[in-house]
Amino acid sequence: MLGEALLADLPADLARAVPAARYALVTDAEVDRLHGDRVRAAFAAHNLPLQCYAIPAGEAHKTRATKAAVEDW
Repeated sequence: MLGEALLADLPADLARAVPAARYALVTDAEVDRLHGDRVRAAFAAHNLPLQCYAIPAGEAHKTRATKAAVEDW
């Protein structure tokens, strides 16, 4: 599953492999800025609930405090 349709096929492939009532995406703010809208649209097109959490970009934010914030979310 490589190529142009990777993102469009991701929600259906994920739902088949890992059925769930909803899905979570943890990413950084830069990746979210570049790709987040397309990911959310792909999940919406498949009627799959997706919750997104973006942490600030950069190595400085890969901390235990950020991990705790993600877990609390």
